[in-house]
Amino acid sequence: MPGVFWFDQFRNLASPPGEEYSDDNGSGRVTFQVGVARLRQHLNRWQMARIAEDNRLGPDFLLELEALYKTVFPGRSFGVPEPMYRGGVPTPDDYYFILNDGNRAYDIEEMSAGEQSVFPLLYEAVRLQFHHSVLLVDEVDLNLHPPLAQALVARPPPNWTECQFFLTTHSEAVTSVISPEQTLRLPGGRLCL
Repeated sequence: MPGVFWFDQFRNLASPPGEEYSDDNGSGRVTFQVGVARLRQHLNRWQMARIAEDNRLGPDFLLELEALYKTVFPGRSFGVPEPMYRGGVPTPDDYYFILNDGNRAYDIEEMSAGEQSVFPLLYEAVRLQFHHSVLLVDEVDLNLHPPLAQALVARPPPNWTECQFFLTTHSEAVTSVISPEQTLRLPGGRLCL
């Protein structure tokens, strides 16, 4: 879907710190936990449709998301949802969405800071099917080790090749992989890619 997509430093899962949080008062401000719970619910719906072999939801978005995730985080994969044991008939809200790093299995709420920074971008890219779009990403290197940030910027996921990116960063590691023709330095010495 062509369009303009903006990702702030909170990657749009939650409201910025210091703002009042609510998940029911209509303000649109949510905690990180509520944002993660909503993401988990969507992922589990995709996962359960896959398990039930229900093709009414369209293409296997989870397969596409896992491929992107593995591109950015090699050696990691998605696991089978695990129940939260709340009793009654389980719904997508009643399962953890499991990731595996080769050594341990963990829920998306337990992702590393780097994963928390990148995963929402990957999820939205799959959910909204970015093609011929403009992506604005604030602090693209947020919580990423320099080599990972460089890899993400230098080799974006394959389905993003038809997109135009506007990235902000304070990282010299990131700017070192961007050509000078594609870098804009803001007045006062600050960089803007």
